[in-house]
Amino acid sequence: MFMQLDVNTKIYPIKEEEKYALLTTATLHADGTGDTGYYDQANIDGYTIAPCIGQARIHRELFISFCGLWMSLKGNPDSVTEFRLD
Repeated sequence: MFMQLDVNTKIYPIKEEEKYALLTTATLHADGTGDTGYYDQANIDGYTIAPCIGQARIHRELFISFCGLWMSLKGNPDSVTEFRLD
């Protein structure tokens, strides 16, 4: 699994080659509330799962946006089977 993360280094200084932990959760809301089923333009959290086909292998690429920053996870589809669009 390959991860690319956009970080505001003025708030969160990142050192090259330093190791960090990443946690994925069942909700996109920081307070833990579930999805209401309605699109709220004020809520900028979201993610997209997109197929990436190349070199005779199928990959999945997951794009996540939070507060204007982006994260991309790319790899074997078996690694992202638990992610669901709702």
